[in-house]
Amino acid sequence: MPPPSEQEDMPPNTETQDQDLISQFNSILNLQSQPSSEATTQDNMSAPKRENESANPSSDQNPKKRKREQPFMSAEELELAMLETILEAAWNYRVALIPSATSAAQRRQIRQDERTTCLIAAQGLRFSASRKYYRAREILLEAEDELAEFEERKGWA
Repeated sequence: MPPPSEQEDMPPNTETQDQDLISQFNSILNLQSQPSSEATTQDNMSAPKRENESANPSSDQNPKKRKREQPFMSAEELELAMLETILEAAWNYRVALIPSATSAAQRRQIRQDERTTCLIAAQGLRFSASRKYYRAREILLEAEDELAEFEERKGWA
């Protein structure tokens, strides 16, 4: 329930609109759960038409002619998103552990573990965009490692 200040701005019939939307949603769910032969004509009329349904009812009978819905993400986008997630998780893990390391050897081992995780994640890459992203991230990790080792030698870290 919104605060009293927001209630004044709301039109008085929102509850009935909400109930109408809920009943339409429930009728759509009931229509989808029923086999097509059991659906009533009233349910068919109240349910909105899907975009991929064709005007010709005979084409709906043939599954080969039915249009396929496009996936939310392509395989390349999915692979790139998964790779990015794994590499970011490895980086966050390293950032969390480096301050608790007491010696240069421990810090080096933590950075090596991150590189190993990234290498394992890159083993099955199929798409060039993912390989390019991985290569760029690998170059960045190498530069960070060299900088960290230089700072440790100088005593800045």
